[in-house]
Amino acid sequence: MLKEQQIKKATFHFAYPDSKLLLPSDGAYSLSAQAREILRNADLVVHFDDLGKEMTGTPASLMKKMKNPPEPVNDHERLKNILHNKRKQLPKASRGIITLEVTEQFMLSDFSVEAALYGDLLVEFKLVNGPHEAIGEPMGRRNNRGFFRKTSRVSAIVIQKRTIEGGQVKCDRKVYPTNRANADTIRLNLAELKRFGEVEDRAHLSAEYAPNHTDENDHTENDAVEPIAKINALAVPPTTLYNQDPEQHRSLEWREVWYHKEESGTFSLVEVHGWWDSVRRETSEKKTRTLGQFEAEAEAVKEMNERVWWLRGRGWIYKRLDQTLTVC
Repeated sequence: MLKEQQIKKATFHFAYPDSKLLLPSDGAYSLSAQAREILRNADLVVHFDDLGKEMTGTPASLMKKMKNPPEPVNDHERLKNILHNKRKQLPKASRGIITLEVTEQFMLSDFSVEAALYGDLLVEFKLVNGPHEAIGEPMGRRNNRGFFRKTSRVSAIVIQKRTIEGGQVKCDRKVYPTNRANADTIRLNLAELKRFGEVEDRAHLSAEYAPNHTDENDHTENDAVEPIAKINALAVPPTTLYNQDPEQHRSLEWREVWYHKEESGTFSLVEVHGWWDSVRRETSEKKTRTLGQFEAEAEAVKEMNERVWWLRGRGWIYKRLDQTLTVC
C-alpha cells in the first residue's frame, strides 16, 4: 500500500486485540473517535521511512514504548512466573537446570534477571549519630525473595541470548547458581556450572561454599553434599565475613558467626555485627545477638554453616578464617 501510493513516511498503530491504524506522516487528519482510541492505547507503534530504493530486507530497530506517567517495571515478576511453571516439569531429587532463551523482544535486563532470581535490591546506609556526620557509601543487598527461595530442585538458571556478528550467530550464556541456603538444596560445583556458560561474579554461590563443606582445597561435589555428621568432630572456629576487601577499604562492616557451649550443656549460636577501621585496627558499634540454642553440637554446627552460607549469598564474600583472608 505504501509503495503503491508512493507514501514516503507513515506510522502504523496496533492495539490489542485487533485494532489497526495506518497514518501517513505528512498531512493533517480529522480522526474518528475509534482512531483516537487506537492512538491512545496502541501497544505497538511502527514508523516507516522510504529509503528511495528497493532492498532485499527491511532494517528495523525495536524500542520499548515509555508510558506517561512512568509505571513500575514488573519484568522480574513475569520471569518468576515463567520459571515456576518450568520448575514443575523437573524430576524430583535431581539437579535441575533451566535454560531460558532471551531475545530482544523479551525485554529482559540483567537487573530484572537478578531481581527475579535473588530478590529485590535494597540500598542501605550506615547509621549516623546526627546531621553533622557525613553519610557513608551506600551498600546494596538482596532481600532473598526471588525464585530460588522456593525451590530446592533448581541448581541454576541459564539465561541464553543469541546475537548476529559478521554474519555468524553467537550464543552467550550466563549462569545464575542458586543462593538457597537450606540443607536440602541441590547444588552444582564451579566446574559443573562453567559447563553451561559464564558464571561471572557468582562463583561464591557454587557447591564448594555450601554450608556443610569444610575443606576449601577440595572442589569435588561429593564432599560438598556429605552428611553434616562428618564435620562434627572438627573444631569449627569463628568465621568473620566482610562485604568489602579489608585490605582495600579503611572502614567497612563485618559479621562474625560462632557458637559456644553454655553451662547448662546446650549450645548457643551467636552473631556479632560491627564496623572495622583497618587503619586504626579497631572495631566500633559492635552488637551481639543470639541466633538460637541447640541441644546437640551437631545442630549448632549445621546452623552456623547455613548462616555463613546465607551471608555469602548476600555479598559477604571476604572471609577471615584463622586470620587468613580469602575471597569466598
